[in-house]
Amino acid sequence: MANVSPKFMMHAERMWAARVLLAVCAVIVRPGAASTEQLLTVLTYDRHTDSQTAATPERPAEAHASQDTLIVQLGDSRLAIQEGQSRTMYDFDSRRMLMADDSKGTVDRAPLECVVSYRESEFHNRLGLGAALHGASVGDAAAFFQRPDLEELFGLEAPQEAPLTIEEQQEGDWLVYRVAGRESARAQLGEPLPDQLHGGHGKFLLYALQLHPGIRRRLEHSGRVLKTLDYTTRNHPSTVRVRLDLQQMVAAPGPLVLPKVSGHAAHMDERLSAALSDASASQLDVPAARAAAVAASTASSSQGRYLDAMLALLEHSLTTGESLTGPMQTVSSQAGNDQPLQLLMRGISYSNEAEARAALASLEQIDRANLSRAYVLDIFIANLKLALGDAAEAERLFLTVLSAHPRIAGVYHDLGGLYMQRYEVIKAWQCWDAARHLAPTHPMLEKVIQYGEHLRKDHPEYF
Repeated sequence: MANVSPKFMMHAERMWAARVLLAVCAVIVRPGAASTEQLLTVLTYDRHTDSQTAATPERPAEAHASQDTLIVQLGDSRLAIQEGQSRTMYDFDSRRMLMADDSKGTVDRAPLECVVSYRESEFHNRLGLGAALHGASVGDAAAFFQRPDLEELFGLEAPQEAPLTIEEQQEGDWLVYRVAGRESARAQLGEPLPDQLHGGHGKFLLYALQLHPGIRRRLEHSGRVLKTLDYTTRNHPSTVRVRLDLQQMVAAPGPLVLPKVSGHAAHMDERLSAALSDASASQLDVPAARAAAVAASTASSSQGRYLDAMLALLEHSLTTGESLTGPMQTVSSQAGNDQPLQLLMRGISYSNEAEARAALASLEQIDRANLSRAYVLDIFIANLKLALGDAAEAERLFLTVLSAHPRIAGVYHDLGGLYMQRYEVIKAWQCWDAARHLAPTHPMLEKVIQYGEHLRKDHPEYF
């Protein structure tokens, strides 16, 4: 699959439920239309970090130095990394990660896709910006986006380009690595690792360190533990040099068990955190949900409340991905005589800004006084707000819906798209993960699923 823009989900697929409704109504409303690992190895490193930031017109040069301890637990399908009171744990069987900060009492759970999704998006953005600046002969600025620097910083290689030359030389006890003629890292290797821990060690090099992929692969293929590593990354105007010194290597019987930890999510609205928790613990009973939606729609129709009848069916479609075409057509047949239902129909069809504003005005005219599912209208209004550039109001509406109705997979899909547009990648994938859990075959998730497949195919080392 070609490189996917992080904004790919922000267009027609967001309005999947609207397309379903329009499709079934067209001929009526419009004339003619488990782990087996046995070993656990714990590596303890002293880490020294020196950071230098060059002077800019806005601020003077800065230099910082720090020292801390890095504790790495290796298993054949799991990895845990502790930095101070911050712990990140990876489960490669379930493709999930857990990030806990004991000092703040925060815990975040997310799919592994969020890491490589961010790295790939930012990597390609900076490559593209560097090429544009170079083409415009903006030399000083283009120097901030050199390919060797970006490949080291993000641990990815430019696609459809010849690989950069990686030189490896023995200098005394050191293996010295140069990328495109410039020293990038040097290492001293220790004792061999058990075969079943090679994968976990490779994941440690990938997730915890910023190494050029060509260097990382050579260190991984050596099959030996890192005794000492000294490497440099450049994220202009800053240059960071890191040195790791192995202090202890302890082998123990496995498996590596990821602890059960609790805490509030970092940088997340409490409503979203609660909704995600509810979604992760839920299993949708689609037949029961279908029966309830049809029953509710039938009851509303018998009372002449056709808009409420349609909203019950739309909520089911947004929740499960299942289109109740027959019942929708039955309710839609009343649209010609029901003004609220007509307003809904006008409010879900648009293709440009003027039509979006008109659609929004139609939805906002609807009297909600006797509606039992007015929150379904808010889903469509939120998408219109987002299309018109009011992301803050769209987020508020989505969160309001989820706080009361946390099992609507379509809302997680749309909210994930909003967060990806803002490059809040962890929250985006948390929302999409909730949607995948609730309704894995939902048509709205087609491009999200394709995106995940692309990441796993093009970057298998992350999984």
